[in-house]
Amino acid sequence: MTVAMEKPNRPCTADALAALRRVAAAPLPDDYVAFLQRNDGGTPGENVFKAGETEVCVRTFLSAKEVAAERAMLSERFPEHALPIAEAEGGNYILLRPGRTGGWRVHLWDHEEEGRVIEIAQSFQAFFHALRPFSPDEVQLDPKSVISAWIDPEFLKEQERQKNKK
Repeated sequence: MTVAMEKPNRPCTADALAALRRVAAAPLPDDYVAFLQRNDGGTPGENVFKAGETEVCVRTFLSAKEVAAERAMLSERFPEHALPIAEAEGGNYILLRPGRTGGWRVHLWDHEEEGRVIEIAQSFQAFFHALRPFSPDEVQLDPKSVISAWIDPEFLKEQERQKNKK
């Protein structure tokens, strides 16, 4: 099941898309352009995807302007020709990169190991469709692995307030 956009942005403007194409210095993939034309970034629902041996989530998809700005700001840290299209949890990014044999591939860039880039999909559409809904209720802890736990009482109060709003 595909994750829905919880808070989509408005469609990308023609000017912002043209500016992003100049930054990319190569034709952008049609599936990614179609995404920007529907919603220029935005926040997806709770999600998770597989990146190597770990599972990661997309916090937000960047707008075309944000992609260009993040690329400019972090160009020395990102692989050559990579476009940061989404922020993943923990300060990591989802990148679009031209493939060696053509097309664009989707990668996870780990900010703690900057040389580490994991290919996660062969296209933007394949990546977006690989996002699956996530619920904290799905997490299964092995009781033998938990040494201790503490929950801030204020956090519990806020959770109860949120639950009562629904």
